[in-house]
Amino acid sequence: MILLVVDTQKGITDERLHHFEQFRDNIKTLIFEARENGVEVVYVRHDDGPGTGFSVGDDEFAIFEEFAPRKGERIFDKTVNSALHESTGLATYLSEKEEKQIMVVGLQTDFCIDATIKSGFDLGYQMIVPAYANSTFDNAYIKKEVSYHYYNEFIWPKRYAKCVSMKEAAALLRGVVRVAAAIICDDMKAPSKIFATAKGYGEFQGKWEFPGGKIEVGEQPEDALRREVREELDTEILVGDFITTIEYDYPAFHLSMDCFLAQVKKGSLVLREAKESRWLAKNELYEVAWLPADLSLIEMIEKRM
Repeated sequence: MILLVVDTQKGITDERLHHFEQFRDNIKTLIFEARENGVEVVYVRHDDGPGTGFSVGDDEFAIFEEFAPRKGERIFDKTVNSALHESTGLATYLSEKEEKQIMVVGLQTDFCIDATIKSGFDLGYQMIVPAYANSTFDNAYIKKEVSYHYYNEFIWPKRYAKCVSMKEAAALLRGVVRVAAAIICDDMKAPSKIFATAKGYGEFQGKWEFPGGKIEVGEQPEDALRREVREELDTEILVGDFITTIEYDYPAFHLSMDCFLAQVKKGSLVLREAKESRWLAKNELYEVAWLPADLSLIEMIEKRM
C-alpha cells in the first residue's frame, strides 16, 4: 500500500475548502501513521504551465507546508487530472514496486481525486478513500459540500473505491488485522450455551476460537460476521448486541476483534474449515484451549451466562 497525496498545494489548500480543518487534520494524521508504520508516502503536484502562477518555481505550486514531504519521499508532477495518467510516471513506478493498494487523499474531490480514483480502478488497483481526507471548492454549478457527498457517498463506493472511516484508514496503515467474532449462543436474551470451534489449519491449528473472520475494507463488522459464518459454517445468523473490541498483539500482527452476540437463524453449523466444535455451558468454558485473544473475552461472556 502507498499513501498518495494529490495536489495539496499552497495555492488551493486553505479555508475555502469544504471542512478545511477536518481535511487538514485528517491528512496530517494519515501521513503520520504512514511514516510511523513504514507505508510509503507519495506526493503529486499539478502544473498549470508557465505564466499561470501555478507552475514550477511559483510559491502557490509548492506543497502545503503542514503536509510537506520528507527528504527522499517521491514527488510526481502532472499536467492532467489523473495522477495515474501514463505521462506522470507514477503508474510505472507502482508497477515496478508491485503495489496493489492506493490510499488516496488530497484535492480536488470533483477533479483530480475523481479522475485518479477511476484511473486507478481501471488499472486494477484497490483504491481506498478515507473520510474527509479529500475536499473541493464551490463552483458555478455545484456547492462544495454537495460535491463532496456526491462522490464520497454515491459515485465511488461499491463502484470505484472502498470508502472508509478514519479509524479504518489508520488501522490499514498500521497493519492492523480487523476481524469480527460471533458468540453464537442458544438464546441471546439468556444464554446458557455458546458455540466454539477449533482451528483446522495454520499456526494455531487445534486452538479454540469463536466463529468469524476478517473484515474486508469498507465492510461493516456485522456484515463480515454474516458472510464468514455463511462461508465457514453454512449457516445464517442473527447478529445481536455488540460486546466489546478485543485488542491483542500477536508476534506477527496486531489483532482488533469486534465481538457480537449471535444466534442461529437458519442452518446447522456445518464445519467446512474448523477441526471440531462444541457447545459450551458456563462450567465448561475453560475446558478448551482458547486462542489468546479469544480467552480475554471469556470472562465477559461468563458474566452474561
